[in-house]
Amino acid sequence: MWRWIALVMLVVSGLVVVSMMTSSSKYVSFEEAIANPGKVYYVIGSLPQNSNIYYDPIKDPNRLEFSLVDKEGKEVRVVYPGPKPQDFEKSEEVVVTGYWDAENQIFYAQKVLLKCPSKYIDENASLANN
Repeated sequence: MWRWIALVMLVVSGLVVVSMMTSSSKYVSFEEAIANPGKVYYVIGSLPQNSNIYYDPIKDPNRLEFSLVDKEGKEVRVVYPGPKPQDFEKSEEVVVTGYWDAENQIFYAQKVLLKCPSKYIDENASLANN
């Protein structure tokens, strides 16, 4: 009896480990996401200067479109089915979680996270500059 319980627990724990390994995403460039359409990835990038951001909260408050330049320098159009995050244009970096939609030639973001510039100045740093 105990052997069966131990065997079942071993199998279940093995399946959990395999599931975690296969479902975890990793940071990649847009090139890798484009090479594997439909697979979910994290891509870190920045908004290009004079970025063409489209967001019309009256027409569709759950659609944000923008261009993103990854760490390799590749610029891709991103569509996010959600509201525009506050201070979006001021962000230093943008992390998008999503997948490449080969049919529409866009990166479809399921999540958008921002790294914004610090709102606070380090008091010691400003004193050192004086």
